[in-house]
Amino acid sequence: MKINSFIVISLIFILIACQEKTEVNVEFEKDEVIQFLRDYTSYINKNSVQGFENYWQKSANVSYIPLERDSAIIGYDNIREYLNNHFSEITNIEYSTWNTDVWINPTKSEAVLIFLSSKNIQLKNGFKLNFSPIRNSATLSKFEGKWKLINLHESVRQK
Repeated sequence: MKINSFIVISLIFILIACQEKTEVNVEFEKDEVIQFLRDYTSYINKNSVQGFENYWQKSANVSYIPLERDSAIIGYDNIREYLNNHFSEITNIEYSTWNTDVWINPTKSEAVLIFLSSKNIQLKNGFKLNFSPIRNSATLSKFEGKWKLINLHESVRQK
């Protein structure tokens, strides 16, 4: 009888422990997201899709709305192809970010990132383009311990 009671009480404690959520260290997660943005900035400045998989969630549901488009590019493969075509037209890009604000969802592995950026682009045809400031909003998801983009939207103020 004592053994049965012990087993029942142990099972109750195990069930309770499994249902408890681990507490999220929001400041640590914010620091990780800010480091992700620094790494993503360096990646864009390399002007290559090599390493793309480190920054975008491999999903058909991810989306990217770049400056020159009115509609979203949907899907991991489509975004990769867009960036590959985009980079192939560029000789040099200087991408920088600032005024970063991060919100971490404490109950999910999600983050929202708002920041400003600039792009100075030298095209292979000789044209130079300068976009500044670019307003950016991004949604990230943490999967297998790594933050990745699931949505990125860029816009500039019309003059």
